[in-house]
Amino acid sequence: MIYLLIGLVGMMVYKGKNSISFVLFSLMLVSAVSAFAVGKQHTYDVSVLAYTIFNSILLIILFNSFNKYSNVKSYDMSNINITKLYLVEKVTIALGIIALIISFYVFWRLNLMVSAEIMTVEEYRYGGAVTEMLNKIVGNHLLITITYLFSPIGYISLFFHFHYLTRRMIKKAIVHLVISFTIFTPNMMALSRAALVTYAFEYGIMLYFYYPLIDANIRQKMNIVISLTALIAALYFMTITTNRFEDRASFYYVKSNNKPIINPVTYNKLYSVCDYAGQWQEYGPRALEKYNPDFRFWGLYNCSGLMVYIANYVNPKFSQEMDDQLRRILGQDRVLFHGVIARLVFDFGFVGAIVFICFFAYLVKKVAPENGTVAGIKAILYPVILPFPASFFCGNIFCYMTLDIAVIYSIVIIFYLRKKK
Repeated sequence: MIYLLIGLVGMMVYKGKNSISFVLFSLMLVSAVSAFAVGKQHTYDVSVLAYTIFNSILLIILFNSFNKYSNVKSYDMSNINITKLYLVEKVTIALGIIALIISFYVFWRLNLMVSAEIMTVEEYRYGGAVTEMLNKIVGNHLLITITYLFSPIGYISLFFHFHYLTRRMIKKAIVHLVISFTIFTPNMMALSRAALVTYAFEYGIMLYFYYPLIDANIRQKMNIVISLTALIAALYFMTITTNRFEDRASFYYVKSNNKPIINPVTYNKLYSVCDYAGQWQEYGPRALEKYNPDFRFWGLYNCSGLMVYIANYVNPKFSQEMDDQLRRILGQDRVLFHGVIARLVFDFGFVGAIVFICFFAYLVKKVAPENGTVAGIKAILYPVILPFPASFFCGNIFCYMTLDIAVIYSIVIIFYLRKKK
């Protein structure tokens, strides 16, 4: 009920402002309704209520940090070196095409194997065979590494996509829309839904934000392109949902403390989707009840995929040792959604979670539009800062190495493109 009220109040405050904050509070409302539908709403004992208040305060700080991302009126490129921008664009397209080709080839091969019943999605996802199978399909570990290094360029393409939409250059905008799919294609190779969902939310938020700057004729043309893309994405999402959860209704039902409104057997697909959006409200407090300051992971649990990759390089057994430790602490709950705040607590403690959210909110405000004007040089960062709040119900999206690398790419590009005074 608390999250439901916060979502409603937040939507009322930012209504009619083309505000990113409005969309984020709307997502909280949807998540709260979904939790009730599947019986995953939180209970009201003292500890859970304390966590809910703590979680709510930090999410309000996070969502409100985007309060200036609204009612944009102009787009300023005066602080960008245009010649260098075109060079960055060419490199972005070239690297993006390579990443897309490899990702779609692997995804195609995987679907053939699943269709031929050589393996199931469950065996692939949870049987510990992802890396081994990817190397077997591609035949070269280097190609997979290249994919993960080039895929983050999709976040730069997302910047270019909206850049060209505001300039009425629809052909270039469509090219960069396709290249931006590299944001989620690496996760398609793992038959995962999370990155696609985050991308869909991020794109929707950015479109809502930039909408006042996009010409009416361009809007109509893009609506067709976006609708077709959304249809394909929805088919992929439901296909993975069906393959992974059609016969696993009991898996969810036994883990819930409340009775669901949606029957998990009769409406298993709808139940799975709603469970996806709302399960953190029950499992987050349950995870925090098992938290102990000695469990602090300093970002290696769910805060930096790049750090985990480096740790695995130094110690090849690192991920297995981490999973064994989480298994002892959380049991089967370790694979469930706990929400971003609970994950931050496990990484940095309660104080550390507060510091992280406040620091992130500070950075968001630093690159916000000023007086309704979007600074092009700052807009390069928008695609890499939006996934974090948009996926608040899952966990910390920075656990994806591709996003961590994208942040590095974005900062390097900003310094490269910035005009010298």
